[in-house]
Amino acid sequence: MTDTVIDWVAHHAVSSPSRTATIDLASERRQNYAEMHERVGRIAAFLQAAGVGKGDRVGLIALNSTDVLDIIFATWRIGAVHLALNFRLTAPELAFIVGDAAPSVVIADVAFAELVEALKSDTPATRWILTDGLGGDTEFERGAAAADPVESIVPMTPEEQAMLMYSSGTTGRPKGVVLTHGNILAAVINEAINFEADRNT
Repeated sequence: MTDTVIDWVAHHAVSSPSRTATIDLASERRQNYAEMHERVGRIAAFLQAAGVGKGDRVGLIALNSTDVLDIIFATWRIGAVHLALNFRLTAPELAFIVGDAAPSVVIADVAFAELVEALKSDTPATRWILTDGLGGDTEFERGAAAADPVESIVPMTPEEQAMLMYSSGTTGRPKGVVLTHGNILAAVINEAINFEADRNT
């Protein structure tokens, strides 16, 4: 077993390429592992073209869709850090978090286009990219479709940052909480045990 999850999609794309990887309940879009591997690679290349490199942060404001998984795995493939952003927060709250975390890019669902416009002036160093989570004609989909997939995976250790989340800030400003690749692996294993998952799950 590897000590991070970043190469799991690539592994399954080789060992079981035709097996279903994800099913999007909203759009009924399905991906097998070979398709997911390619899409993750294209998104990774698109992020690199947008200037994202190892250690940079990639924010995500999204509704539930399989794109969330694709974007997170693409972020990790190039050694970047996933910045989880809560769309239920107000514009000033999100502006503080984005300003504090300083992501290179934030990918946002078109459902939050007005929120994005309100945030742009307060976060001039961040590039905002819209998607719809459904494969529609957006900057995100056009950029990913035009990119040549990144096949190589930037090696990461269990101690390196995988995700940055922010606390609720009940006693002050929200504070960044780091999850390492080791933390993510442990969480995935725990969930697999809880749900009695096997290779057919």
